[in-house]
Amino acid sequence: MPSLFEYLLVYYFMPPPFNLVIFYPSILNLLIPDFIKMALPLESNYVDYTQFILASIVSIMVLILGYKIYKKDPSYWLNRVFTAFYVGLAAAAISFNLGLFISPTALIVGEQFMLSFIMVSLGLLLVVAVGLNYGEVQILKPKTIIPIILLVALPLMVLWLPGTILTWLPQPIMIRDVAPPHTAFSDYILVSLLTTLILGVGVLSYFLIKVYRASAGIVKRRIFFFLTGILFALLLAAASTSIASITDIHFFDIITPLVLLVGLSIVYYGFSISE
Repeated sequence: MPSLFEYLLVYYFMPPPFNLVIFYPSILNLLIPDFIKMALPLESNYVDYTQFILASIVSIMVLILGYKIYKKDPSYWLNRVFTAFYVGLAAAAISFNLGLFISPTALIVGEQFMLSFIMVSLGLLLVVAVGLNYGEVQILKPKTIIPIILLVALPLMVLWLPGTILTWLPQPIMIRDVAPPHTAFSDYILVSLLTTLILGVGVLSYFLIKVYRASAGIVKRRIFFFLTGILFALLLAAASTSIASITDIHFFDIITPLVLLVGLSIVYYGFSISE
């Protein structure tokens, strides 16, 4: 909000519109409706370009790893599910970054897509965990698949409800800076996402540890790397993203895709283990 001094100054001197734009951006910020601000192009900087390039490279590498897993045995259910998991996380890595160069609205939608892909990927991991314990047939039974679908669907419904992602526009210093917003999640979506993540990771860890203890040899080693890589990718990437959002330190936005790649590479290494 402009100060009383700004109001009095503009009223007294009545500068031309051009000077109003340059010297009184807070007044301009008041005059432009929010829906126009949210459609204005975002101003990008070197951090945004670095983040986008890095996320793009990581997404391509993750897709390559997923394809290599699929090609090992396209008919095996575990390979197909893990490939879909890799595709989901690759899409999540790039979704948010695309909005950096379009508009605030695109940035928010990209953030919603990013979180949606993460939730779906978590559901795929739960399918893997159940399948490794009870077999492929058990996955298709309603009592198994319905709880997994609900665990993923409920936070997705909350995520796409209007008002789940809140925006506010800071006072700009130039006309082109009117558009970029800060974003924050509403309490409902925060509780929903955190509950899903904690519950999903807990159930996933329980089933993978259970099958790990019952296994031996190459299977035991593979499960170990599956669990290590998955937890590394999900927990550390989520922590890095959260720190970036809370502290506004962009360094954590940059390393998040790298953390994701390291975790998924560990999982891929588990697939590569042979006798």
